[in-house]
Amino acid sequence: MAKTRFARVDVTGMVRSLENVERAAQLANEDLQIEAARAGQEKMVELIERRGVGVKWKRPRYAKDKGQVGSLRTASFPGRVNTGNMRDSVGVRFEGGDQRKTAAFGWIRNFEDYFLLQEEGFYHRQAAEVGGSSGRRVPGMFALRDARRYVVKEVLPKLVKKYERRIARGIY
Repeated sequence: MAKTRFARVDVTGMVRSLENVERAAQLANEDLQIEAARAGQEKMVELIERRGVGVKWKRPRYAKDKGQVGSLRTASFPGRVNTGNMRDSVGVRFEGGDQRKTAAFGWIRNFEDYFLLQEEGFYHRQAAEVGGSSGRRVPGMFALRDARRYVVKEVLPKLVKKYERRIARGIY
């Protein structure tokens, strides 16, 4: 009868396999963040282009942006795009170190204060002779807020499932 007090099991291959799964999860996490941020960027641009105030002005106006003349508009719809500056400033940014990586979307480049006024709403102070009415409330478009909600509620759950399946199939 053998007098062995223990048995050896070589787990080298399993440890390597688990290390590969951990690396795959890290890569999937980075890709997921990139996709989520880009989905947020696209949704935010769409909302800026669609969410106007819905007011027809008394007379047409040119939007002035940093001394340049924008397009002639007769109303504040379908969206809030005149010069395109606010829409075109929407972007994504990726930040990260060893411990934490994040992806952000929003007004990443060329931010101007009026973007937040359009986002959150404000009281119009323009004189009546230009076609505006003093003290009229301009509703917010909430493009950043609603794009974030869209990403959290609709995009992320789908992306998590997608990347779980990829890791399980060993795609990474």
